[in-house]
Amino acid sequence: MNGARPGAGRRSHEERSCPRDPGCLLGGNLGRGFPAYVRDFNANFLAMPALPSERLAGACDDRDVVVRVVRAPGHGTYFAVVNTGFGAKAAARIRLPVRGPVRAAVSGAALPAADGVLDLELRPCQLYALHAEE
Repeated sequence: MNGARPGAGRRSHEERSCPRDPGCLLGGNLGRGFPAYVRDFNANFLAMPALPSERLAGACDDRDVVVRVVRAPGHGTYFAVVNTGFGAKAAARIRLPVRGPVRAAVSGAALPAADGVLDLELRPCQLYALHAEE
């Protein structure tokens, strides 16, 4: 026996330390060369409520852009817009099932959305958290 035990190792330690996103939010990862992008991702990730989400089918025609919806009763609806591709998207048209104003979840800035449709400029592998009041 070599002393190994189930659940041992670096990965399991990270999962205990940061169960929402193992390895991403630990402080040492900001030294990898692109801290601005990591901080932006972390801010958007943490702006989303820790509730179940579901993929919003048909929200964007671009296959690389995925939209997930999180319904937070009494607190509005959150949307995670993710560019899963390695290329930038100059104008990703996003269709959301909302009629009211849409805001950036991190900054609170109002976004120009007409009947739930907005165009976003997305960097490669970017997460953008949105919020709509009920």
